[in-house]
Amino acid sequence: MVFIKLNVTMENIKKDKKEFKKPNLILFWLFAVGSKLYAKLALKTKYKKEKAVKKLKRPFIVLSTHSCFLDIGLMITGMFRRLNIVCGRDVLSWGFTKPLKKALGLIPISQFTMDLSALRKLKKAVDNNLNLAICPEGKISIDGKNLHYMPLSVAKLLKFLGVDVVFMHAYGGHNSKPKWFRGGVKRGSITQEISMLFTKEQLKEFSADEVYAVLKEKFNYNDHLYQAENNIRFKSKNPAKGLHYILFKCPKCNVEYEMDSNETELFCETCKNTAMYTEYGKLLPKTPDCVVFDRIDLWFDWQRECIKKEVSCEDFYESRPVVWDKNEGYEYIESGEGELYINNEVIGFKGKKLNGEDIEFSTPLKPLYTVVQKIKEAVDLTIGNDIHRFYFRDIRFSARYALIVEEKFKYINGI
Repeated sequence: MVFIKLNVTMENIKKDKKEFKKPNLILFWLFAVGSKLYAKLALKTKYKKEKAVKKLKRPFIVLSTHSCFLDIGLMITGMFRRLNIVCGRDVLSWGFTKPLKKALGLIPISQFTMDLSALRKLKKAVDNNLNLAICPEGKISIDGKNLHYMPLSVAKLLKFLGVDVVFMHAYGGHNSKPKWFRGGVKRGSITQEISMLFTKEQLKEFSADEVYAVLKEKFNYNDHLYQAENNIRFKSKNPAKGLHYILFKCPKCNVEYEMDSNETELFCETCKNTAMYTEYGKLLPKTPDCVVFDRIDLWFDWQRECIKKEVSCEDFYESRPVVWDKNEGYEYIESGEGELYINNEVIGFKGKKLNGEDIEFSTPLKPLYTVVQKIKEAVDLTIGNDIHRFYFRDIRFSARYALIVEEKFKYINGI
């Protein structure tokens, strides 16, 4: 989630009290009680909540890291208050959300693009005395660490809304349900920490830069390091299944996308370099001649450094064949095929519509600090009011494309 500009005035905000309501009480209780039981019994979740949070009066905002798919449920069970979830418009393409959008109190917005209408929605929601749940990183962590960049506009948004702000992070959440994992949920332990981040009085007093400094400090986590330091076991029969989705480059022969994984191992099809992945989050060489990194985040960071060098080239260009889907209402419709390319200035698509007509469009890389990755090896781009999804023909490359966009953003902006 990102808001590029915060120039909405009170005159822009319509006094429509019917548009936003609290989540349906019956649905809330069913979900919250069921999730609470599952979190405690299956995930061994512990909640550490500051006393000041328990006494909060609405409206308030809950800000959470987005280390895993479980975060939204843990936000609700941790607060045990009705929260209106601010989500990407893509969520409405999930079948069960369509008929329940209003009952769930969802507030859909566009991701990683300018969305002034979202500002009006959120301001209207807090004016209607609603509590908001927001994951400002905008996408689930792929490597168990915080997103590489958080825009200053998040701090400006908090000042603009001017209500109390709570912070949450689920230690061990990513280890329980990594986005790359193909084996359900790993059983370990999660500690959900819930604390006051800002009071509304502090938001009035602090400058946007001061708020931003606090946000950058709080949104700084590494669940792989946390697991290693605390020696926590996350039980699974197939802990490594799907790991090649993000660890796509071999550190021994340097070949990309020849990695594969089975239940317990990550291995290179070219040179047979193999890492064994344990339930304690450790990567171990299978034989003495194998070259591996100790943890997933260290391996992923090495891949990032390799791509950082690539994108600094003056003639950098990458292009891969894709199938193009476009979001139409509540679903994605196949719309054509062609190439998804990145150069030094834009990421774009050129190809043909289903009717054979040529088409090309792009969006600048300078303001685009990341893209959403899909586990079916696709990436999403929001351009204007349209969400485009690109499925790679080779069923790979989404992790690489996301890293290219992120490193290009930093290179262009001198970060």
